[in-house]
Amino acid sequence: MSVTLRPLTQDNLPDVFFLEITDEERNYSQLGKMEDILEEIFNEIEISPDRERTVVVIYSDDSVVGFADYGFVPSESAHEILHFMIDQNHRRRGYGETALRLLIAELCTKPNCNRIGLSYMSFNDTGAVELYEKVGFVELPTSDASHGARFAIYQCREGE
Repeated sequence: MSVTLRPLTQDNLPDVFFLEITDEERNYSQLGKMEDILEEIFNEIEISPDRERTVVVIYSDDSVVGFADYGFVPSESAHEILHFMIDQNHRRRGYGETALRLLIAELCTKPNCNRIGLSYMSFNDTGAVELYEKVGFVELPTSDASHGARFAIYQCREGE
């Protein structure tokens, strides 16, 4: 298994459309299909063209198994992972951990990136919480589990 991150292109976009999420994830996002999620991302990019936003596709060998998108928050000297998703049929096979470690390594080498943030929902019992902790994210005490929102930080550089 060789996991890689590749840019989203016209060539791999159709494969990303066919990624599947669980019913619970679909209900949370209030979007029906992966196509709707990607459309929301593209709309946000169009609305805020000055905000750095990147979408990468997660591959296992030559098969698309997921995607992620992230942006840079200059005021925080941090990148924020906005979506990180592995197809529901490819979970618990190590793709997510390997891809997340690759993404962290890539983001932490960028200039002015001291940390990486992400948020997730409390109900996320798909293994995401354990994955985030395993690769080094630490949940913030400001997380509001009563409303379902949880926030975590990965520190790229010590003391910053």
